[in-house]
Parts: sequence; C-alpha cells; structure tokens
Amino acid sequence: MFNAPDETIDALHEVGFNLVNFCSNHVYDQGEAGVLRTHELFEQYRDQMMVLGSFTSQEERDATHMTECNGMRFAFLSYTYGCNFNGSDPANFPNDYMLCGFDTEVMEREIRQAQGLADAVIVVMHWGSEYVYEPNDQQWDYAQFLADLDVDLVLGTHAHVMQPAKIVTGANGKKVPVVFGLSDFVSGWTLADTHLSGLFSCDFSWGPNGNVEVSNLLWTPTVEWSDGGDVYVRFLKDMSLAEVNSSTCVDDVPGGDYYQHYVDLIEACNMDISVAL
Repeated sequence: MFNAPDETIDALHEVGFNLVNFCSNHVYDQGEAGVLRTHELFEQYRDQMMVLGSFTSQEERDATHMTECNGMRFAFLSYTYGCNFNGSDPANFPNDYMLCGFDTEVMEREIRQAQGLADAVIVVMHWGSEYVYEPNDQQWDYAQFLADLDVDLVLGTHAHVMQPAKIVTGANGKKVPVVFGLSDFVSGWTLADTHLSGLFSCDFSWGPNGNVEVSNLLWTPTVEWSDGGDVYVRFLKDMSLAEVNSSTCVDDVPGGDYYQHYVDLIEACNMDISVAL
C-alpha cells in the first residue's frame, strides 16, 4: 500500500514534467480519499501538468485531454489491467472515472473520440508481468487491438524491468510503435534488473498525405547509479565499464559485471528500434 509526501508532486513540477500518468494498480492504495487528495495536489498545477488515467468526475474522464506542440495536437489516454483491491474488471471499481481499466468497448469509443479531435493519439498501458522481460499474451492482444484502431504510439509501464519496443502492424497496415515496458526510471530497489531503464524518444511529423508519421525511434538506456552518496540516473552510453560496475546500489549479479549484465539484457529484448549504446 503505497503513499508519498505532498512534496513529490511539487518536485515533479519543479524538474519540468508536464504530463503525469496517474493510472496503475496502486491508485486505490489509500482509498478514494487518497485519490481525491492526490488530485487536489495536482490541481495547483492544472495549467502546467496534464494528469492521465484517473479523474475526479465522469465529465472530466469523458473529455479528450490534449496538448499542442509545434502546430500538432496530441491526445493522451491511459488504462490499467486492474486494481490491487478491486480485481481486473472495471465494473468492480468504485466508479468509472477514478481509475481507467481495460474495457475494449470503452477504450475504442474514447480513442475514436480523440482521433476526431487530435492529430496524434498516444495511449499509455499499465500491463505485463512483473520482473518479466517478455510481453505476455494480454499485452500482445491489446497491442494488436490498439494498432488495429490506428493509434500513433503505445507506451507501457508496470513490469519494473525493460520490455522490448516493437513495431506492430494494424489491420489497415499502419505501423504502430509499441514500447511494452519502460522499466523503473527511479526505483529504490536493490535489484540490478530494475536499475536498467531507458528514455524513449521519437519525432512526430506530417507525412506527404497529411497524415502523422512517427520516426527516429530511439531507446537510450539509463542506469540508476550511486557511489555510496546520492543516487543518479545516468546514460549507460556515457559510462565506462568500471563506472557501471562500481555502483553501490546493487549486489545481486555474480562476479559483479553489471555492465555486461545490462548489455545482455538489452540485447535479449530484441528491440525493433535503435538503441543508443
């Protein structure tokens, strides 16, 4: 049952996040009062941070949440496989708006609505098996479902370890990037595998037929690292073998060769996109 100090949201704003995904199996850890308290804190940054996947009313959920960048309108949607206290069926959630669960009928309606208003639709999915690198059957099924709906990008969370970024072809032939698992950017765990994460980046542009194209897909691996003092998130490509292996955050790889362990994990993910190493 997770909880965090109020200052966490102030910190997110201070370092420059302008979008927060508040949709996971832990949303109801502190009950409905905890959900409302969190939204109350987010409210002070309403014009600076968009919140996804959890809302304070049905009217707020029913709205399409968008932002504009360089003349292109982006819509964001977020869903979770379930809730720790209410199972995986959204019908068992306390209401239909504080947490957005997997419901293909509702998801299709919301995606179609977003596509009617925005130029690009990005869907965040809280899914997968924890500490497992391969996407499970549910992930593949929903990835195909979303690709068939012609969304533009899918970003996955929950597994706590890296999962591959793949290109999934939709029913209409559209190639949709699906990042199955972003891992834990900052984890606090002492497990080496959770300390390997990554920044996913891409470009959105207008295609020759006026359609949106997603290009320059790149995964830049990061490592949660410390020399015994503060903990930093560092790019793996900028670290030497000795630096990676000197981290005091973890001690669970036989022989202590964390650098090679991380490289092996990345290669095992068999990404469909470029990896910056």
